[in-house]
Amino acid sequence: MHSSEENESATTSEREVRRIGLIVVHGIGDQGRFHFLDALVRDLQCGFKAARENAIVSVVLHTPAASLVGAAAPTLSEGPGPSAEIVILDEKWETRVGIHEVWWGDIIDPPTIFQPLRFFAWGLAMWAVPLKHRRTFEKGQPGKVGEFLAEPDPPEGRGFLTKLGVRARLFLVGYLVITAGIVLYLVTALLRLITRQNIPDPVMTAVSYMSDIKLYTQPTSPDTVPLDHLGQHARFAIRARMLRTTVDAALRDYDGWWVLAHSLGSVVAFSGLMTPEGLIARYLDEPRWRRLEADAKAALFNDETKVPKDTRVDRPAWLEPDACVSHKELFKRFRGLVTYGSPLDKFAMLWPATIPTLRDQTPFGEATWHNFYDETDPVSGRLDSFDKVGAKPAGLRPRNIPYCSSPIPLLSHVKYLGVPRRDRKGAQDSLTGRLCAWFLDTSAPASSPKIPKFEAGKGGRWLSEEMPKWKARRAWNWVFWIGLAILSPLFTAWIVDWLRQSGWLDGILPDFMGWPSLLPQSMGGLALAIAALAVLIVLAAGLLGKLLAFSIRDIDPEAPASAFGGVFSGDTTGTAKPAVKDSAPYA
Repeated sequence: MHSSEENESATTSEREVRRIGLIVVHGIGDQGRFHFLDALVRDLQCGFKAARENAIVSVVLHTPAASLVGAAAPTLSEGPGPSAEIVILDEKWETRVGIHEVWWGDIIDPPTIFQPLRFFAWGLAMWAVPLKHRRTFEKGQPGKVGEFLAEPDPPEGRGFLTKLGVRARLFLVGYLVITAGIVLYLVTALLRLITRQNIPDPVMTAVSYMSDIKLYTQPTSPDTVPLDHLGQHARFAIRARMLRTTVDAALRDYDGWWVLAHSLGSVVAFSGLMTPEGLIARYLDEPRWRRLEADAKAALFNDETKVPKDTRVDRPAWLEPDACVSHKELFKRFRGLVTYGSPLDKFAMLWPATIPTLRDQTPFGEATWHNFYDETDPVSGRLDSFDKVGAKPAGLRPRNIPYCSSPIPLLSHVKYLGVPRRDRKGAQDSLTGRLCAWFLDTSAPASSPKIPKFEAGKGGRWLSEEMPKWKARRAWNWVFWIGLAILSPLFTAWIVDWLRQSGWLDGILPDFMGWPSLLPQSMGGLALAIAALAVLIVLAAGLLGKLLAFSIRDIDPEAPASAFGGVFSGDTTGTAKPAVKDSAPYA
């Protein structure tokens, strides 16, 4: 036994060792600490096994000293090092993949009695949101945010027809929220009545998840942000998590490191990567800044011209006013960004001021950006808005790659990294399998990160936009959502009619001033009434929101979220302030 261990040790020591860093960023949802990392590492382990058929793949957890027995959640290290490592031993290499999680699931809109009302007032009014370009990021303003950042420009522009199409889609979303929400509410209430069980409310669960988008784009309550960002927008605190983890990865001895981001996490990741040199230090905590001073002095410099004069990012007391972090040094081993299920194209149209791009992207060098999207995923899409910065090609521009995640609309949003456990060929052909092969093939310092591993049009899950199967997928997606818009009122009418005839309606919906007698007696009439009511509610929400500016402020004008905010921005002090137009919503 002892001899066997010595042989294995000798064999291992003869392999060349390479280290890869992987920053992972979760999306919306009630994410516990390390929950996303836990699920992702399981998929990545299968992906690496598929990518290297004869390799030994194991997971090393970096845990604190406390016992894991009885822990209610994964208990991993939260320090500057990776929380977990995946070790791949093949014939030549010992590859160690360090996983760093950017966790921001604790920064949430506080659940109060008014939270759902504020969310619906905001969400249903989105079709009336202003769709215009602001002067904040105009280049001709030396020393201001616009000198360093530019808003992404949708390739389709912001003409009348484009805006009309966007508003129509947003109106349809609001309509579906109401009609499908009523169906879910009635079905849940009926199941509770039959089973006598406290079945979770899917509508409130959806509100909890989707409120993260509102949190990121709108003025927020001071109770939302962590203590080290008091008086700041919640988005600043989330961006700080990304930048702090970026510094952690940059200071490690990795041969190269990537960022892997899902859903709204892609917005967080992109925003962090595009932070100007003069603002990066303001997002860091003091221990990380001191580590930069000790281990990466070349990355630091002082230049007051690099700090935007109109920034709203507070400077910590321990930081010099003109402290800067060099992009070139910070990103010298950065290999690329991978986004999947990304809504960045929606942000570029609706809230471009929250995701501006760096005007100078040369420090990214040969780093690549791969964006994976599925026609059945309404959140994802092509990210053509980021191909250019002004009239020039962007240094870090996305390569948009179609991928068949799932044929079921919306479910596809959470199925991108699924790996077939019993089908090696399927695992190799999956997105995770190809990503893992790509990481292994491009991790050596001298290798190019442009090896094509994601060829579209090869069949299976990998189609091209010109293929009939992909076009059929697009058509199926539209059929599904239009069918849902038509069937939801009909199904609701059928449930209400059945409950009315069975006498159970009063047990679910209280009889207030004899309102059930006012309902149309025929199912068709009832369905039309429900559809008309949904249309009127969405229409009223948009008009009132635009008129009163309480739910759709001027695309995030971003007066700082402080104790002097307003009741309609999430604060409860009752001292609402008017929106400050053309201020600095990003920085």
